[in-house]
Amino acid sequence: AEKHPDSPPLSFNRKVDLWYGEHAQSLSLDALLSRAQKWYGGARTRMEGALERLIAKQEAFEHSEQYKIQGDLILSNAHMIGKNARFVECRDYTSGKTILIPLDPDKTAQENAAFYYGKYKKQKSGAESIVHDIEIARAKLQKLDTLYQKIIDEPNPLKIEQLLRRSETPKQ
Repeated sequence: AEKHPDSPPLSFNRKVDLWYGEHAQSLSLDALLSRAQKWYGGARTRMEGALERLIAKQEAFEHSEQYKIQGDLILSNAHMIGKNARFVECRDYTSGKTILIPLDPDKTAQENAAFYYGKYKKQKSGAESIVHDIEIARAKLQKLDTLYQKIIDEPNPLKIEQLLRRSETPKQ
């Protein structure tokens, strides 16, 4: 609301009264804790989802050795691969089983093997960095849990409001 230019300045107590009058609803302890719970639930769900995706990716990387084996098998059976072949059937030297390895019919045996070796190398290097990413994700979850506990243990509604405002504000 605009003040009339001739009106006297507001006292500090009047300013405090007006501020609390405007913010009383948002500063009630129950409303703040409810808001905190909603914020925490959403943030934790997002972070857990990200961690689960990282762990699933790590598990997929654990099978990267298979790509190297497939590259080896393609090269060792190159003499059996005809022109425009879509797969090669051969015995896996690690399991003794007969397997089919898909091929790109437009590529040579060496190029197909190079493709599998490339996938192996990429997944091997990704497996090393994902361990670090998982540690960071777990640390962020721990930090979130600690902050939420601090919020629900805080008796002062003003401090809860400040903590929530800082937590809900997106980082640039």
